[in-house]
Amino acid sequence: MIIQLELLIFIIIINENCALADDQLVSKIDEYNDFCMKQSHVNPASIEAVKNHHFDDNDAKLKEHGYCFAKKLDFLDDDGRLQVDVIRAQLTDKLKSAKIADRLVNRCVRTRETGQETAYYLLKCLHINVPRGMDFVN
Repeated sequence: MIIQLELLIFIIIINENCALADDQLVSKIDEYNDFCMKQSHVNPASIEAVKNHHFDDNDAKLKEHGYCFAKKLDFLDDDGRLQVDVIRAQLTDKLKSAKIADRLVNRCVRTRETGQETAYYLLKCLHINVPRGMDFVN
């Protein structure tokens, strides 16, 4: 559970002002986190750093963790390609604003050299640009 909030911040774009997620979503996030932690071997300190708004653009394991998680969220397909319609739909549903979702998609959805780079920069951009007080989880 220690990594739960860090993971929410990094992957699901929640910030310190957001309400807690329901038990079912928290359970799914924990499941995804456990799976992706085992797959990526990311250092928990890297996740903690993200919580504090410090992104290490050179941390390959953090990028691998983000890649795994983005695939679990269906933000990327199995080949690492962005699923723009899925991203837009999930953002619209959770943020309750198609306008904000479209702005985020236009700003953050960019294909990079690898699936890991694509996922990392997508999630980093979303984390930075979701308006304060918006709750992607509830």
